[in-house]
Amino acid sequence: MSITRTSVKRPLTIIMIFVIVLLFGIIGYLKMPSNIMPDIDIPVVMVQTTWQGAGPEDIDKEVSKPIEKALSSVQGVKTTTSQSGEGYSMVVAQFEYGTKVDDLLNDIRSKVDTVQSSLPDDVNRPTIQKFDMNSEAISFIIVEGEGNSDDIMQYAEDIVEPKLESVDGVNAADIQGGDKTQINVVADQAVLRNYGISLDAIKGILASSNKTTPYGSITQGEDSLVLRGVDKIESLEDVRLIQIPTNEGETVNLGTICSVNYGSKEKESIQRYNGKPALRMDIKKQQDGNIVQVMNKVNKTVDQLNKENEQFKLTVAYDESSYIRASIKDVMLNIVLSSVIAFGIILLFLKSLRASLVISVAIPTSIIGSIALLYFTGETLNMVTLSSLVIAVGIVVDDAIVVIDNIFKHRRSDNMLDVEEISVKGTQTVSNAIMASTLTKIAIFLPIMFTEGFTKIMFGALAKTLIFALTLSLIVAMTIVPSIYAKLSGGKNAAKMREKPTPLFDKISAFYERFISWSLKRKTIVVLTSFGLFIGSIVLGFSGLIGMDFMSMGDQGMVQISMKLPDGLDLKPSEYYVSMAEEKIMNTPELDRMLTEVDKSSGSIYMMLTPRTERDRSASEIEKEVAEKLKVIPDCEITVGSSGMGGSSGGSVSISIKGPDLDVLEVLSNQAEEKLKAIPNFRNVQTTLSDSKEEVQFKIDKRKAALYGVNTVGIGSTLRTAITGTDATTVTIDGYSMDINLKLKEDSINSIEDVGKITVTSAGGKEVPLSAFADIQIAKGVKSISRTDGDYSIAVSGIADGMDTNKANNLAMQAIKQLDFPKDYGLDVGGDAEQMNEAMSGLVSAMLISIVLVYMVMVAQFESFSRPFIIMFSIPFAFIGVVLALVVSRISLNVIGMLGAILLIGMVVNNGIVLIDYIEQLRKSDIGGSLEQIVAKGSSTRLRPVLMTALTSIIGMLPSAFAFGEGGEMMQPLSVVVIGGLSVSTLVTLVLIPTIYIIFDNIETSVKKKLRKIFNKDSDDEPKNDKKMKFNFKNILKSGKEKIKSR
Repeated sequence: MSITRTSVKRPLTIIMIFVIVLLFGIIGYLKMPSNIMPDIDIPVVMVQTTWQGAGPEDIDKEVSKPIEKALSSVQGVKTTTSQSGEGYSMVVAQFEYGTKVDDLLNDIRSKVDTVQSSLPDDVNRPTIQKFDMNSEAISFIIVEGEGNSDDIMQYAEDIVEPKLESVDGVNAADIQGGDKTQINVVADQAVLRNYGISLDAIKGILASSNKTTPYGSITQGEDSLVLRGVDKIESLEDVRLIQIPTNEGETVNLGTICSVNYGSKEKESIQRYNGKPALRMDIKKQQDGNIVQVMNKVNKTVDQLNKENEQFKLTVAYDESSYIRASIKDVMLNIVLSSVIAFGIILLFLKSLRASLVISVAIPTSIIGSIALLYFTGETLNMVTLSSLVIAVGIVVDDAIVVIDNIFKHRRSDNMLDVEEISVKGTQTVSNAIMASTLTKIAIFLPIMFTEGFTKIMFGALAKTLIFALTLSLIVAMTIVPSIYAKLSGGKNAAKMREKPTPLFDKISAFYERFISWSLKRKTIVVLTSFGLFIGSIVLGFSGLIGMDFMSMGDQGMVQISMKLPDGLDLKPSEYYVSMAEEKIMNTPELDRMLTEVDKSSGSIYMMLTPRTERDRSASEIEKEVAEKLKVIPDCEITVGSSGMGGSSGGSVSISIKGPDLDVLEVLSNQAEEKLKAIPNFRNVQTTLSDSKEEVQFKIDKRKAALYGVNTVGIGSTLRTAITGTDATTVTIDGYSMDINLKLKEDSINSIEDVGKITVTSAGGKEVPLSAFADIQIAKGVKSISRTDGDYSIAVSGIADGMDTNKANNLAMQAIKQLDFPKDYGLDVGGDAEQMNEAMSGLVSAMLISIVLVYMVMVAQFESFSRPFIIMFSIPFAFIGVVLALVVSRISLNVIGMLGAILLIGMVVNNGIVLIDYIEQLRKSDIGGSLEQIVAKGSSTRLRPVLMTALTSIIGMLPSAFAFGEGGEMMQPLSVVVIGGLSVSTLVTLVLIPTIYIIFDNIETSVKKKLRKIFNKDSDDEPKNDKKMKFNFKNILKSGKEKIKSR
């Protein structure tokens, strides 16, 4: 018994099965974690090394280069880059997407350990870590309140920080900005020399102070008591009274040789909120934490803290989960809207509410069932999976439409059968066709599941979602649709399930039959016209009117400003430059709130915009205006970008210049920068070249240092203490926790000679000046040195307004290639263009494999090599609609749009399968008439299901095509490509495919006739030969029998 017949005989059983599936889907939806994109494991390993006191050149040569060479030999490494700066080395190894970095960590550690033995002695041990996307903050919380700055800081440190870090899924709640009191211990170098005391000695004594030390235990009677020394600092005076030993064997109070006073802790950065100083807390999630779930708990904790401590106020200034929630909500609304549209199209054609509802059952069962399967396979609710379900809405009803239409046809033509038998027969006669059409659509996504790299990681979830939805829609069409139809067609409601008259469609069908009959008599005109349109679309497609991008940018309601400030500034003048930028953008109408961060070399401003529904301009439009306003700020390199996929409103350019000599690269990169600035509409043009500057360099003579008994490892720490200050210990005074900071007087070091007078303690306890064993001089130095795959590299980047990524990079490459490049110097494209090329390459490969798989499925369906080839003719002609749709909508073809092109392959052959399958059935049924009449009749009969399936898909994708709601821009190119391609390919299916069918059939017939004539000539004598052979064979048998008898 077939599955369809079983379903019709046991309708309640099949309904209960699908109710269970729906329940699992609802449970899965409620429990599935939400995210903006699928979980992506970035296959990157970083090796960080510090070498105190070393400059970029030494670190590049002695540390970065050997480590980079070692990492490049690790299996699967795609590229290695290094950056060497003051006292640090960062080497990054990037692997191919899909590489399991955890499996390679032991090999990486082994390689680095081998290099460690050849590094300079005072280089710290390299640390190895995977790239962690969770290092970025998912929320910024502003802490305000009554009282002084110490009260606010103490509240943040003692109450807020531990409370937030105890939230499940939170990794850290880091405090940024704010003012905090500390105790400043300021030494005078001349006074220290008089007493024979070094900074290191004072630092050591301060570090050992304010501690309780156990000295063992004593017995008193029967009790054992711990003997503990308590050295507790409870006031500023206690710090002044700390005893410091001199070189004469005496001690002196710290307050006698140093200034000991309260002061503000020196800031490394300044945080501002809406233009005012602020204390900010950065919330970072754990690696396996879900942003939405974590932030739900964080927001509840913030509300609780605000209720419990009314004198303080916590404000969530930025919450990444809010955009995710809004996007998911809007995508779910798009699913509902698409479902309503699809139902309306079906009702318009069938004129039967009940029959339309039967078909529409496929939508919730397939969509919600897919969510259940996604949940069981460990996927998340994200823009990719949910947008896939929006796309699926118009597709999952295709099989059900064909089944119901065929049941109606059988009910019209065969009144002798009961409703149950008609339902079974109507489903079974199209089961092969709908199975083939579903398998072709599944086949186009299978290659994506088996690709490697970014394509699989990013779009494997999309492929999986649509495969689930299509599989369920096939099962629904073969089981629940005929089952419910038969159930609702019984008794007094039978008339309500009958096909209603559709006079308008009957006229359209009659016109189409006349038109197709006319076309079949003018096959040459139809073919030439179709091919003319195809060639025209190719010319239009390559005319430059269609751009190419990596990914569509989603408007996340944020514009980010990055400022590179002039060299050598302190924090206060740096803040002045950034405040100028704040004033310029403060009157932006769409600005809701603003976060600012300033350090000595850079500044960042985050403009949080009002919700998208409350503003007329997009983030990219605001970005352009802000960039124009900030051009008047002097001496700064300013980059403006909008947060979202793609990162900016224009084409992003990043080109690396590589070569063996850093000086030559500097000249080339400066020339390249000027070339890009000369291109119209290019902005934010800059290089990664670090400007050289004058600096005080000291080189230690290790032989002399050894003679003096000086350990060179601690010299960097000594210099840092002397010049910038070091926190020696932490004390609690009057309930406030504060650091004790030690440094030299600001006017103590005004020249190279003063640096040379800084003393360090030798192994014998003597104070030795730096000048005794180090060469100190002023020289030109660079901030950092970068390498890529062993060569020095400098990146030139920019943004081209009004251009797609492909055009912007082509213009940039053309401009830079005009330069005179010496031998061994070259260019590499990076950034969005590199990712776009990789992803497009993977998708093109997947598309070619998909076409082959689709053809193989149809060969199996038709048991013919020629019939599938006829249907495949509709694929290239869909290109006409794709080109027209992209040109009219002015949307660039990107990676998502390319996915739409792959999806289109399965959708356009679907209509051809339904059409050709029915024509083949008519030919086998011997209904009479010429081939043209049979084809015209079959085409007109299948007009309704073809139009219904096409229109439900096309109109169902309109919400996505118009980018409704938050994050709608992401799937917009896919919908536009599918709508354009399917619209034209449907017309091709209805006109060109029947014409090609007859042409191929005529060719086959002609070839068969010629072959038959050839073979008939060769076999003219075969009957005579056969008779002779038979006669001879009979004679042999006869003579054999006679011989046996004679014996």
